[in-house]
Amino acid sequence: MFGMLDYRAHKLYWLLSRPLWLLGYILLFVTIACSAALAFHFFDNVYARFAIAYLAFQILGLLLLGVVHAITWLFDRIFLFIVDLVPADGRTPEEAKFVLKGGAHTILLLKPPSQWSDEDFSFAYRKNGWLVRTIMGDTVRKRQEVLSEKSKAWAARADADGSELNAYQMEDLLASSGISTKWYEHLIAKGYCRWLLINHLWFLIIFYLMQEASA
Repeated sequence: MFGMLDYRAHKLYWLLSRPLWLLGYILLFVTIACSAALAFHFFDNVYARFAIAYLAFQILGLLLLGVVHAITWLFDRIFLFIVDLVPADGRTPEEAKFVLKGGAHTILLLKPPSQWSDEDFSFAYRKNGWLVRTIMGDTVRKRQEVLSEKSKAWAARADADGSELNAYQMEDLLASSGISTKWYEHLIAKGYCRWLLINHLWFLIIFYLMQEASA
């Protein structure tokens, strides 16, 4: 219907998608409550209740995930039907779609590391998420300081022969400094894994409260 630059469309997309984000959390609590209520209705033993509640939570959770994905898919299609996404700063149409979802963080990730400024590295650190910053904050800061220093050295080479610091070379630099990325860090850093962790924490809290209330 009307054109909008990708980074501006991201702001509108973020604003309009907040009700969906809220709906997802509401459905999460409803799913946990229904799973626990089902187990408490048919069983008196706490272990049986927990097992049945958790099984029901997983089954209903898969159905909920399907519903959320379907709603998100429909929302994306309607949004892109109304808004014609215009790539900015020489980005491709596919990159513009990534910017629509990720905003400034995605724009930064699309930039070659050799062109990152100190402010860019600070911004990237803040985008790691509270869980990563809490558990591995010092390591992440040191890792970004090393990359910042090495990237500045690579910037001169990039200007000379067009080469860029790729992901494999960055991992080699981190490994040589003894601060390579561990496998469990990838799990913590991924939004889906954090979402699963939060879901299970809420399940344990709600189950505990219902168990105490029924005692």
